[in-house]
Amino acid sequence: MTTIVIVKLPFPMPNEPLIKAQIDLIEKAKRNSFVDYMYPKMMIKLKQGFGRLNRSVKCQVAVIILDSRMRTKRYGKAVLKSLPKCKYSEKLEDIVRILPV
Repeated sequence: MTTIVIVKLPFPMPNEPLIKAQIDLIEKAKRNSFVDYMYPKMMIKLKQGFGRLNRSVKCQVAVIILDSRMRTKRYGKAVLKSLPKCKYSEKLEDIVRILPV
């Protein structure tokens, strides 16, 4: 079994020059840069990460996402719904049970 810990959701860094320029263009067009750029980019990276983990049917992987925004932000539930079907829990005892010894 493989265990992956994601400390923070992989949002683009808004202070990087290229990303800042793209955000500025989106906002100049009176659009929401989070909805139209930041969130979709984060989801692509997160899904790609999950996809790389599922190489075969026999592969067992535990993914732990520590980012509190999964619980505190409205988009947290949307993130969970868009990931591959799997069991999830916020309880430490559930997580400890599935981790390899």
